[in-house]
Amino acid sequence: MNKKKIVIISVSVLATIAVILTFLNILKSAQLSILVAPLDAKILINNKEFKNGTYRFFPGEVSVKIEKEGMETKEYSIELKRNHTETLYDYLIGLGDNKFDAYNHNLADYNALKLIAGDDEKSADFIKKTERKLSIAEILPLERFVEATTPAPETGMLGRETQISLGTDKEGCDELICLYLLNNTGSLDTARELVQEYGYNLDDYKIINYIYPPLD
Repeated sequence: MNKKKIVIISVSVLATIAVILTFLNILKSAQLSILVAPLDAKILINNKEFKNGTYRFFPGEVSVKIEKEGMETKEYSIELKRNHTETLYDYLIGLGDNKFDAYNHNLADYNALKLIAGDDEKSADFIKKTERKLSIAEILPLERFVEATTPAPETGMLGRETQISLGTDKEGCDELICLYLLNNTGSLDTARELVQEYGYNLDDYKIINYIYPPLD
């Protein structure tokens, strides 16, 4: 057999494979749309790993398993129908006391939880409190300067200055929302009073920086 015949046969084989694959893809007329939070949870469909998205399958039953270390595992059996799309939107919660801690660290994960959970009673309190904490961004930055009769030992300034701004983009922020505090008062009292005036609780936030540490 010469090289020309080998090439012709190879092209024919590839064309046949392409036709078979196209035919099989046509037979995959059922779809499954899946969205799971946290977004990095492991999704197994018929023991094969997938990501959030929409996929085509042969009609019939598929098994779905969702898991992440430190969080509950969920398993489903879903019947997929021809020319129909089934949806699976769900979220995992932690195994410890703070079941929603995984959603405190990443805005994308939190937004996915909020989208999926809707009015779900289990997550309602957490989402309500988180939305309240996030709303502090609408009034930041906050500043307060208190005059004094004697210079501050740290700066020599005739007064004390406190500034509070968002610290989400600062090094050291591993929370959904962090506050960046510049404070030369020697304590958190001024900052705490400042946010309380607007109905917020400083203890709800991670404070990631001080201009004159350590503070009590």
